[in-house]
Amino acid sequence: MSFTPAESAYLDGQTFARLATVGKDGPHVVPVGFRHNTELGTIDITGRDLAASRKFRDVLREPRVALIVDDVPPGSPPSPRGLEIRGTAEALGTGDAALIRVRPRRVAVWGIDAHWSEGVRSRELIVKEHSA
Repeated sequence: MSFTPAESAYLDGQTFARLATVGKDGPHVVPVGFRHNTELGTIDITGRDLAASRKFRDVLREPRVALIVDDVPPGSPPSPRGLEIRGTAEALGTGDAALIRVRPRRVAVWGIDAHWSEGVRSRELIVKEHSA
């Protein structure tokens, strides 16, 4: 099982997330731009000077990451929704072609295909095989 259709649609409609990596000095959390790569079942993170960034170096050293994609759409009462994605990441490429590819292994979901007040649901994902 991968992302549900509702989760995929939500990811496809978002462009920003927060990426947590593990650095030499401990956790590091930063805002990032991303794209949901439906062909590979991954989250691809890009950015200016990405290959020179701390997050890129962190992933080279320790591939375990977490990513939060969330928002609160307009309306009353507020209805937060989002996903917490845990998995392994690869730091790929150099220069303008650099990217961090997150391969989800576990997802926690709230407010996407059920009201947020029903709580967070989490599950393991089937990881697609890939060649490096």
